[in-house]
Amino acid sequence: MDEAGFLGNNDTVGEQRLGGEADPSAPRLGAGRPALLWLLATLLYWATIAGTFLITGKISWGSALVSAALSALPDALLVPAALLWTRRWAWGRVPVISFTLAHLAGAIVFVTLSTGAMVLAWGVRYYVEKGHFQITVGGVTVIWKGLISLLVYVSSCGIGQASISAQRARREAERAARAESLRAQAELAGLRAQFNPHFILNLLHSLMGLVSRDPPVATAALEKLGDVLRYVLQVQRQDRDEVSLSEEWKFVEDYLSLEKLRLGTRLQTRLEAEPEALASRVPPFVLQFLVENAVRHAIAPRAQGGRLEVRAQCRDGTLRLSVADDGDGRATGPTTGQGLGLRLVSERLCALYGGQAGLRTGISALGGFEAEVVVPRREELEGEFE
Repeated sequence: MDEAGFLGNNDTVGEQRLGGEADPSAPRLGAGRPALLWLLATLLYWATIAGTFLITGKISWGSALVSAALSALPDALLVPAALLWTRRWAWGRVPVISFTLAHLAGAIVFVTLSTGAMVLAWGVRYYVEKGHFQITVGGVTVIWKGLISLLVYVSSCGIGQASISAQRARREAERAARAESLRAQAELAGLRAQFNPHFILNLLHSLMGLVSRDPPVATAALEKLGDVLRYVLQVQRQDRDEVSLSEEWKFVEDYLSLEKLRLGTRLQTRLEAEPEALASRVPPFVLQFLVENAVRHAIAPRAQGGRLEVRAQCRDGTLRLSVADDGDGRATGPTTGQGLGLRLVSERLCALYGGQAGLRTGISALGGFEAEVVVPRREELEGEFE
């Protein structure tokens, strides 16, 4: 297959990784609500320290406010850096050891810079008031300041981590809701593909001829139709996002056998599946949609018909499902009608697997069009369709 790449948001053949997920981020303090919250927290912190100075020392209001500002401002200015550091080393995104070492280093740097800035600021203040520079901060004050700065760092990281966790939860909820919506759409699309009026009329016409000409074949065809209906109803009833590929494979075989009643020798098929692949799980109707897409657009419109090849393989921890035809690759590419369907497949894969899955399209080795679904390989579920 000539790789054209993962199908993205455009309906043209291109190369794009599906489901690119933005890294979790803490609120940015540039503008809006986060900046207002930061300002309010800074004022509250400043007022608390000023009140402490007034209670514990015999100083004026003005002196208490200035001293509190010199103590609180370094912490306030370092809080955005702490939030960015939390985003870079968030819990759940890095190994536990890396998380611990990173935040231990972050706390040391935060406390050192904040305490050092306060000591320097008080020295500058003494220089402005007395005319010469002198460090006037005692050891007890430095220890007290270090502990307060450590508490500020821990609180900032906790707020940042809570924000990241909330964003993750929202994304997962949105993804789950989108996956459910796309699952329902895929089921409806599968029903439409199998039982649209045109398909039904052609099938019934073929069956009517077979009833008088070849009753056993007509009976077998009706059984296949019953199997197709049963599979669709089972998927809908069990409300699964994944099914066994062995079940999906049989569904595709039944669908193709019904299409052969309509198209006869014009439809030539070859289906190959590795045993390991058949024991994997896939989203229902994804493979059938690609097969139906090829039959409808590459084989049925041509008087001479065409050839269809379906393969299922496992490679490097992934399951690969490919559908190739020998039609005109340009004509059977993602045109307006097909592009919407292929986009539905892409979006569904994205919703279910994120960036670990994709739909690859291009020119097949048969000279026509090929579509390949790549999903993470997962073992078959126990009690499938019982």
